Amino acid sequence: MVDILYVHNSSLISGGERSLLQLWANLDRRVYTPHVVLPKEGVFAQEIRRMGIDLVFLDVPPLRPWTALRFILARRCLAQIVLAKNIRLIHSYTPRNNLLSSWVAHKAGIKVIWHERNLLWRGENDISRQFIAQADALICNSAAVAERFRSNGSVPPKVRVILNGIDLQRFLPAPNKAAVKERLGWGKKKVVGIVTNLEPRKGVETFLDVAAAIVRQRRDILFVVVGGCYGSGDRRMDVLRQRATALGLDGYLFWVGFQADVRPYVGGFDISLHVTEKEACSRAILESMAMRVPVMAFADGGNAELINDGINGILVPAGRVDILIERLMPLLDRDVELSRLGQAARARVQSVFDVRRNAAQTQALYYELLSGCALPAQQG
Repeated sequence: MVDILYVHNSSLISGGERSLLQLWANLDRRVYTPHVVLPKEGVFAQEIRRMGIDLVFLDVPPLRPWTALRFILARRCLAQIVLAKNIRLIHSYTPRNNLLSSWVAHKAGIKVIWHERNLLWRGENDISRQFIAQADALICNSAAVAERFRSNGSVPPKVRVILNGIDLQRFLPAPNKAAVKERLGWGKKKVVGIVTNLEPRKGVETFLDVAAAIVRQRRDILFVVVGGCYGSGDRRMDVLRQRATALGLDGYLFWVGFQADVRPYVGGFDISLHVTEKEACSRAILESMAMRVPVMAFADGGNAELINDGINGILVPAGRVDILIERLMPLLDRDVELSRLGQAARARVQSVFDVRRNAAQTQALYYELLSGCALPAQQG
């Protein structure tokens, strides 16, 4: 048995946490035993306990000069956890945890993996790129993320692309979309939905702008937002609701809030609209595709690795809301085309984004690091 320590940065649940839960559900427990470090209690901790996974709390401070003493204490605590639980490999998330994990792992003589799930946004400092030498391997959830680490014309061999995976037995197409809409009180309107947390980088304002533009032209469309505020609480929700009212969306916009299970709502979507720029590898997009709901999204970040424009979804130039509306409007009335796109979308997820493939590739990397095999060169 190999004990692996996952050092994570959040006790809330969003796409990254759902990916981890699915990885652990598909981890070969005959070989690997997961242990998890989180900063504090929360819904993510509750899910971890339900899975019977060992959980420890350690609040890692941000990397600031005035937090140096706290960081040293956190390093000492993490080293004790590694020793007490006989950890052989650390799998870490976010820069502060990555650096802490590397320092502890190297002193303990074990390997460390950094997991990179995001593209840089609004001038963020790429600390992981600056300190990449401290990692034994990096997992990126899309080729777009891996490009962050390109140097001297190539991506370093230690950088691996392992795409997000979806549980295809769980995310099944709704057998009767009309019945789903009726149950939810959405009537017979066409439904354009989005599944996202409501933080600023997700671009919910753009979704509202698109909705307002379409509502000005036709009144038979309902827009649905599934998701809650990841960190900023009610203030962010108030801002978005006020914006929606100012845009004239009252009566045409349905706020669902955070849902542990989004399937009962996505099953009623006719189109899943995703307007985040700099998206790495969106689980929300893949979940919609798995449920045969056609997706329209911006053609930047990792979205082009998920969707082939016109074949299994629709991609429009990043930020071009005018083109998005131009392509969305006629699609709302083309049921045959929506059905074709939805069927092709599920086939795409089945062929490339099955969670079992994600878990197998992750465990293959674990084996390579633990057995001392050299990492093969990254293609591209």
